[in-house]
Amino acid sequence: MKIIPVYENQVFVVPQDKVCRRLSTATREELAVLLSVLADPVFTPSDRASALNLTEKTFLDALAGWQRCGVLTIAEVGDVPIPAEPEKKQEEPVREAAVTDKRPVKKSVHARRELPHYATADAADYLERHEEMRSLVDCCQNISGDMFSTAETEILIGLHDYLALSPEYIMLLFAHAKKLGKKSVRYVETLAIRFFDEGVTGYKELEERLQSIEKVDTVEQYIRQLFGLNSRALIAKEKAMVEKWVLTMHYDRPILEKAYEVTINNTGKPSISYANAVLENWYKAGLGTLEQIEASIAEYQKAHEKSETKPEGTSFDTDDFFAAALRRSYEND
Repeated sequence: MKIIPVYENQVFVVPQDKVCRRLSTATREELAVLLSVLADPVFTPSDRASALNLTEKTFLDALAGWQRCGVLTIAEVGDVPIPAEPEKKQEEPVREAAVTDKRPVKKSVHARRELPHYATADAADYLERHEEMRSLVDCCQNISGDMFSTAETEILIGLHDYLALSPEYIMLLFAHAKKLGKKSVRYVETLAIRFFDEGVTGYKELEERLQSIEKVDTVEQYIRQLFGLNSRALIAKEKAMVEKWVLTMHYDRPILEKAYEVTINNTGKPSISYANAVLENWYKAGLGTLEQIEASIAEYQKAHEKSETKPEGTSFDTDDFFAAALRRSYEND
């Protein structure tokens, strides 16, 4: 289905990405306030709230929510041009708020590395107006096994309100953190901001990303054990190699064990970099299963046996050629 808007008279202009991210969590009142101030951006809060059958506090809270997520900028009357009303006098000027649809210039979440601060009263009001938020706090407390402080609860509100992440998304982050032995809400906040910056904003996307991360972590532990690294953690270069083996080459443990075996046979010592060169050669040759790899090795050994009966004066040695090529791959890595 395709919707074709009918443009007549004035049209609304809003930052599409910010509005769309908030749609799933916005209340009916918040949507009514947004449409109202876009249609007529000059108003007194009390009059506009009354026209929408809202309390002034509910109206102002909704307005502040759209401001926090970057959809609106709120200015005093003197800050924006407002048409004059001749022959209308008042004993005391009425202070009015004006909302423009000009997108604010603000730092990205990535640059800020933190969520906006919520006053205690604002946080309490947000929890009161969003039942799913109260349930989310309870569920995350159960997952982590701790009661959250006011500041930690405000972080959850920021993830839901400012980043527009779903409750299911946030609970999945807490579950992942628990698997890693991390109980800090700040740790979950760091993960959420990192994934948000990378464009991982949907539950399904996050689920797939975390499955990949957990799969790589499991193989990392196995590699450390296989190569006898004991308590030494993998350096960044080695982590990148393991990630490539798992997510790009899709090699399983039996193939990694075979690469380890070849590494020991050729060098006499465990080396992740050398094993990487072996796996790179297999991957480039299109060898995707252990059966294919073993067949290729058997074929190579057969060719090597024939080369041992080569005529006198022939200097080409298949084994030397293969080993030299492998060493070059290893040294250039």
